[in-house]
Amino acid sequence: MDAHSGLAASLKAKTLHEQIEQQRHLYQIEKANRSAIDAACESYIQTGQFPALNQEQAILLYVRFGQATQGVGFLLEHPEFFQGEFEDSQKASALHLLLIDYWRFAGRSRWRTT
Repeated sequence: MDAHSGLAASLKAKTLHEQIEQQRHLYQIEKANRSAIDAACESYIQTGQFPALNQEQAILLYVRFGQATQGVGFLLEHPEFFQGEFEDSQKASALHLLLIDYWRFAGRSRWRTT
């Protein structure tokens, strides 16, 4: 089974046992691709463009964006943590916070529990 078909299988679980095993497989795929996706996010932060990603990495990047969106939602719901707008000089830091730091410290854990 190649990596792509492994990811596709992880998204099509049937029994509870299959779901658990396939979820573990998906977590392993994420772990194996984590540094490449971090690097892709860093590239985007610096250049405004993502480097070429394989399909597996693109899907995992989409998952990361979903978690970053939830992080933004949290900030909007809790203005005590952030008020105002980011200055242009702060946008790179904000993107790094959402796409890399938030993933490492909260997003990945939230994703694993959904």
